[in-house]
Amino acid sequence: SLESYKGFKPFFIVSLLGPKMLPDGAPLGMMDVFLEERARVNGVEISYLEEASFQLDLLDETMTPEVLQEMVRDFENQKVVLGQMIVHYMKGDADALKKSFMEQATAADADRYEDLLFKRNENWVPRMKELLDAGDGFVVFGAAHAFGDRGVIALMEKEGYAFERVKASDTIPPKGDAPGKTAPK
Repeated sequence: SLESYKGFKPFFIVSLLGPKMLPDGAPLGMMDVFLEERARVNGVEISYLEEASFQLDLLDETMTPEVLQEMVRDFENQKVVLGQMIVHYMKGDADALKKSFMEQATAADADRYEDLLFKRNENWVPRMKELLDAGDGFVVFGAAHAFGDRGVIALMEKEGYAFERVKASDTIPPKGDAPGKTAPK
């Protein structure tokens, strides 16, 4: 019942609802977790663009009770949109992914996106330059961070970097499988 979640922060409840939005047979919803586990298994050094405590504080500020209410109210539609976005992502169709993402965004999302996406993208540039300039590097960020002239790719291209999208593999485990069980080659 909703009453049992009364003392929890909205972002925690959103994190519980997120996986329930994934269609059956969808790949793991958290590609970063899968890739982090793969790196650990292979002994690869892992660095982060920001601290986890910063992310939690940001989620606490931006995932309000109103955002949670909207998510619950529009749950079925958001589930459909997320399914479409996963298909676009798996096909590597960045334009269709961006379109699906932006069509579901509301005017109220603009302020949240400023904090959740754009300011973070700008803050990541110096750290990404440092990591990439040190030698071989592989950077992982959510697809929403890639879009537009304030996206990570555009910001880094302005700094003289070029990117190549790593294509999804058919061997990515479906929802429910533990990371690291099946690794793409």
